[in-house]
Amino acid sequence: MKIHLDLDCYFVSAERTRYPFLKDKNVVVAKSSDKKIFSKDKKQGVILGDTGAFNSVLEFKNSYDTNNILNFRTLN
Repeated sequence: MKIHLDLDCYFVSAERTRYPFLKDKNVVVAKSSDKKIFSKDKKQGVILGDTGAFNSVLEFKNSYDTNNILNFRTLN
């Protein structure tokens, strides 16, 4: 497992520039795996390796409304 710490908030700043409605909102940038790596073989205990493609995901929510979560998916 790899963890990327965005210490200078570059990715959040870039997304806030791209989507101005994100200003003054809490923003988290994360990775989401392709559902392909959760195949039925893996559920049966066969380890095939995580060879699925990965998509970038931006999730944000209003700090007052925890049910307001949106996902923006972009292909790498």
